[in-house]
Amino acid sequence: MSHLGNEKVVIVEVYVINLDSSHDRMAGIAHQLDQAQLDFQRISATDMRGKYPNSITCYDPEATVRYYGKPLLGGEVGCYLSHIKCLEKFLSGSADYVLILEDDAQIPENLNIELDRLVTCLDQHLQKPWDAINIGKPSKKLARAIAGFSH
Repeated sequence: MSHLGNEKVVIVEVYVINLDSSHDRMAGIAHQLDQAQLDFQRISATDMRGKYPNSITCYDPEATVRYYGKPLLGGEVGCYLSHIKCLEKFLSGSADYVLILEDDAQIPENLNIELDRLVTCLDQHLQKPWDAINIGKPSKKLARAIAGFSH
């Protein structure tokens, strides 16, 4: 997706995290993204279901318990690793922004328009020290509002 604003072309990539075995979920979100007229790339999710997260070197169970009050399940660590995979792909590319979606996301048909509005807003606030935004459920611990959007 490209966004034209202030004579600047902004490239936004869309990634969908999907387990290799979840064909129906992939078909569902692909249909929604097609309806929203958004191209996307499927990212194969890291499958940690039924595995012990302590075997993952980047997972610190003690720090997790201190922060969240409980250890993470294998599937939760797999989700985290899948998001890291997306971020690494984005950082190795040339896009200006990335929208990372899980395959169970509910996509509004006007997401392409809202994404244009969001990119415009972010471009106006680049002097702000932010690294990532969450356009899903608000997190009281990790979020700071820049602007509100409605659809």
